[in-house]
Amino acid sequence: MVTYPVRINVKQYRGKKQKLQFQYQQKLEIATKIERYLNERMADCAVQTFDYFEIAEDLYLCKETVRDILFAVDGGHNGITIMNPKIKGDV
Repeated sequence: MVTYPVRINVKQYRGKKQKLQFQYQQKLEIATKIERYLNERMADCAVQTFDYFEIAEDLYLCKETVRDILFAVDGGHNGITIMNPKIKGDV
């Protein structure tokens, strides 16, 4: 289970290949977009589960891209569960 606020780390690319630099920048932009989306939705929730499909649909992204990025953050095969310790509620 991931704890609020969600932070997505993207492995940095420092090489000279422009194609790989471009791919890194794209992945970083998508990760930032997903991070902002999840944190905004979790601001007043104690615990919530998000399906990759739901996130992808809301942000107009590919489900596989969302899964690849969030799986590294401790997401499961179909989605991610986030807990906000600042809000008391049923877990």
